[in-house]
Amino acid sequence: AGLSLDLGEYFMVGYTHRQELSSTVGYQQLEGTTTFVYSKTLSHVTTNAIDLTLILYGGEIITPFVFAGLAVKHYVVDTMQAGEDPQRISLPHYGPQGGAGLSIRMNQKFSFKLTYTLTDGIKQFPGEVAERTIDTYTQMGITYSL
Repeated sequence: AGLSLDLGEYFMVGYTHRQELSSTVGYQQLEGTTTFVYSKTLSHVTTNAIDLTLILYGGEIITPFVFAGLAVKHYVVDTMQAGEDPQRISLPHYGPQGGAGLSIRMNQKFSFKLTYTLTDGIKQFPGEVAERTIDTYTQMGITYSL
């Protein structure tokens, strides 16, 4: 979900809230054995971001744009494995965000919007140290102008 406000003809400031949920279920081989155990991982990433958008060309139909800002992410990963206590990793992370997009006007109030976003993130495998990474998102949606 997002909300943007115009700052003149070629600039906008926006707020974006994103929720990412994923679940991985399966059997995992115990190290050094031929035994497999049931394993389940639930991941929930919440991102809140503020961006400044520059409209590259304010066309009647097509409007390309670029944006940059700051994203605040909160990672919560729950890992459960048969015969072991559940493990929870909870990591807050702050970092830059940027991207580009294209808006295609459908009528006076509605537009189709395609956006590609790059944001600073973290990846961590169980038992390993967290590493910085770049998360990418491609979004398509409908926007409404007041």
